[in-house]
Amino acid sequence: MRLVKNFSANFAGDTDSVVVMSQSDATAASFKVEPATRTITGLALPWGDVATDSMAMAAWTFEPGSLHWSAVPRVKLNLDHDRGQTIGRGITLTATQDGLVASMKVARTPEGDRALTLAEDGVYDGFSVELTWEDGDSWEEDPDTGVRHVTRATLRAMALTAQPAFDNARVTSVAASRNTQGKAPTMAVDTTKKPEAVAGDGTGTDMAAFGAIVEKMGEQNREAFELMGEKFADSLKAAFQVMDDPDGNNGRESVRAARWEVTREAPVYSLDGAGHSMVRDAWYAARERDDDAIGRLRKFRQQSDEVAKLAAAQVAAASFTTSTTGNTGQIIPPGYRPDLYVPQLQKSRPLVSLASQGTIANATPFTVPVFTSVTTGTADHVEGTNPSDGTLTFGTKTVTPGGISGRMVLTREIVDSSNPAIDQIALAAMRESYANQTEGKVYTLLNGSSGAGGTITSGLVPSGAQASTYVGTTGTPPALIAGLRKELARYPFNRFAFPDGAALGQNAAQILAGAVDSTGRPMFPWVSLGGAMNAAGVGSQGGWSVDNVILQPAWAMTGTAAGDSQIFIINSSDLWVWESPTLSFRFEEKSGPALIELALFGYFGTHLLRPVGLSGIRIT
Repeated sequence: MRLVKNFSANFAGDTDSVVVMSQSDATAASFKVEPATRTITGLALPWGDVATDSMAMAAWTFEPGSLHWSAVPRVKLNLDHDRGQTIGRGITLTATQDGLVASMKVARTPEGDRALTLAEDGVYDGFSVELTWEDGDSWEEDPDTGVRHVTRATLRAMALTAQPAFDNARVTSVAASRNTQGKAPTMAVDTTKKPEAVAGDGTGTDMAAFGAIVEKMGEQNREAFELMGEKFADSLKAAFQVMDDPDGNNGRESVRAARWEVTREAPVYSLDGAGHSMVRDAWYAARERDDDAIGRLRKFRQQSDEVAKLAAAQVAAASFTTSTTGNTGQIIPPGYRPDLYVPQLQKSRPLVSLASQGTIANATPFTVPVFTSVTTGTADHVEGTNPSDGTLTFGTKTVTPGGISGRMVLTREIVDSSNPAIDQIALAAMRESYANQTEGKVYTLLNGSSGAGGTITSGLVPSGAQASTYVGTTGTPPALIAGLRKELARYPFNRFAFPDGAALGQNAAQILAGAVDSTGRPMFPWVSLGGAMNAAGVGSQGGWSVDNVILQPAWAMTGTAAGDSQIFIINSSDLWVWESPTLSFRFEEKSGPALIELALFGYFGTHLLRPVGLSGIRIT
């Protein structure tokens, strides 16, 4: 069962909300703009401060080092606890003597740019953590004060907010950059220093004055674009009249008037989809101050004025077809809404989460010692006689990790012009594929001959794992319900300990969801844990609770053949996974400037060290 606590002063929703009253008078550190790394760093949660739960009217405090997490990049950053506005991920999480210090990487999206701006301006200057209580997490209540002391909790996400629950949970630095295109470099300005005069001008012009000059240039360019738009409508029809080259003069033709001859250059923009794009040049000129784009726009304006004067008479008498989106597709392209981008579905790893976690740095195989047997460990003592020597026998389990990699190649144009950022989308897709592949490896292990696969003999398969088969839907309630409870009761007599987790596939989940007793009541009513109980257990968003064991839905358990298990019962100390940090790479010059290569790499290994700790249930 996972209970979510959002420690925020401004979060409201169906989940428990906590308003924190900080005992510390520490104030936020001053902002500073650093090199362009798009990171936000600050104190996320101070140790020892007291929080008040606005829903349950309970006070909370956190002991030093009481937070833990699965992997730093999986701790996501959102705005105001709105998970629909996830804008970044964790880079570093450090438990200091004052509290948890977080450094978060902000995505290159419009929402990310907006969050960076709000953070730089000191509007959104606080962090708020989102926690869950999972197996092994705990807190104790002080009987005198009623304050609940948290000794261990799981960090799931963080929020950037303007009103953090802890007043001293503040952002301390913002290292920001914007998406750039063209030739204009990113300029980093230290706002904590007094602007200095520009070297070499001898006039004392400072950076503020330089900014005013740049802004003035932008105003002048905007005026030029507005005038160009007015001229464009008048000159477009005239341009169509004179752009033809029937005599094959290679783009240079004579336009005759009454008493003179004018030779003109080929148009800057052909307006037929070939050559330079006027829309792209206008964008680069306004946003990036691209000299080439500005020069072409000025040349186009000059040509438009000349053509309009030369063809004024023809334009006045001409008749044109009505312009529509069909015959002006090069000028008015189809609409594009990057703000409505639909991201990839994200899957969790329930089977991986059931296992104990270890870390590796490479694919080198390693062995784990395993107890096998003991002979004459103890015996009745005979006075004056030493006992016989006992014998311990050990075995080994060999773990062979493997590498997992991915690679995508994108053109520079699509990376530079895409919004949302296509490179971030591609890397996220590879990371999700890595998660799906590792989850599938754990299922293959548990369902195979080294797990609960094979011929069942007296409840055990040859490898030593427990296994059984039950009819799924026969009976009221279904026989599977009684069989599941029977296996949960048998488990500690083989493993000599209770299971601490379980997983079930789609077929088993549907049977449990639809099971009713002889009176028609659901066997697993969908209520929060701790609520009304029925015949066998309850169901909730965390899964199904049967005899106090949570069965989590696991999407990777797709096998429905006779030898495939649809339910796994496990003790996490018997199943292990080892994985390295997932590394992502970006190569921009490896294959020349035209292509950008994105790559991902990681090592992963899994092993069932004690097979008897696994119980698989098959459904017929």
